[in-house]
Amino acid sequence: MKKRILFMIISMNIGGVEKALLNMLKTMDSSQNEVTVLMLEKKGGFLNSLPNWVKVDELSYYRDIKEEFNKPPKELILNYLKSGNIFRAIYFFIISLFCKLKGDRELLLKALFSKYPDYIGEYDEAIAYAGPMALIDYYLANKVKAKKKLGWIHFDITTVGIDRNLSRKLYRKFDEINIVSKDAKEKFDSVFPEFKDKIKVFYNIILKDEILKLAEEKGFDDNYNGLKFLTVGRISREKGQDLAIEALKKILDRGIEAKLYLVGTGNFEKECKKIAINLGIEDKVIFLGAKSNPYPYMKECDIYIQPSRYEGYCITLAEALIFDKKIVATKFTGALEQLKGKENSQICDYTSESIVEGIIKLI
Repeated sequence: MKKRILFMIISMNIGGVEKALLNMLKTMDSSQNEVTVLMLEKKGGFLNSLPNWVKVDELSYYRDIKEEFNKPPKELILNYLKSGNIFRAIYFFIISLFCKLKGDRELLLKALFSKYPDYIGEYDEAIAYAGPMALIDYYLANKVKAKKKLGWIHFDITTVGIDRNLSRKLYRKFDEINIVSKDAKEKFDSVFPEFKDKIKVFYNIILKDEILKLAEEKGFDDNYNGLKFLTVGRISREKGQDLAIEALKKILDRGIEAKLYLVGTGNFEKECKKIAINLGIEDKVIFLGAKSNPYPYMKECDIYIQPSRYEGYCITLAEALIFDKKIVATKFTGALEQLKGKENSQICDYTSESIVEGIIKLI
């Protein structure tokens, strides 16, 4: 009999967490496992890359509770009042008041999910893969039937701003919690020492042969002869692309000919473009957009830059290492672990000046 496994994730957008799940699924034996991937939203650039034997499902009513979960209570209540939905406004005023008085956000999640049924079926293992993510952790802990329930932590929880009281209550309901690096585990243990017996380090799977094959495709097409700096990832403040852009300006001011290429999209992209324009280097900062195959660019670049303000185990950094690239990375959780013994790498502070120093040393 096949082992029934449920993975729960936000979506299959092009990102490190999603890529880590995709790689894991590709290594699993379909003759031994029956896998369902349950998404909050069935979308994303990696959606069509899921193995065809994997069942894909969507939490259909998430769109109905998304705003109520994500918006600040005051804004949500005012919106309901403006739209004339008085009863809903009163309902959420009472819930938010109780949450604040008791210091317990679980009350909100209970209210959101109370009118919806449990997820259909029973599983041998159910995995909250997008952790830490309160809504997914709660849903899997309370609305899914499984013999074994697992949490999965992809980040340094001391930097991502989780609700520790809520997380503590939810993690008690998990049989096991996997964390993607030793550094991230140490940070987790410092916050939640009571769960040490549940914790395991599970490194993200990197499919080296597949990556090398994909890298054979054409990457850069602008025939640029200067130094090519590259960073890959969702364009967001935590990924630190603004630091890399500021570092490029300082490199150019030293008379070194270079361009910075960014693979990815995200809510910080407009701000990054504005920074490049304000620095007068918009022609030297190239936004390549989201790429399901960033590996030709990794293969062809001169220096790979990972300027993240925080990570857990950086999958794009691990992929860049396959190509034996010169690498500059900030000192996020896992960076020292990943770059240990790599002579052609530099670990920097979270400043553009420090990134510049790292680049100069490698040059």
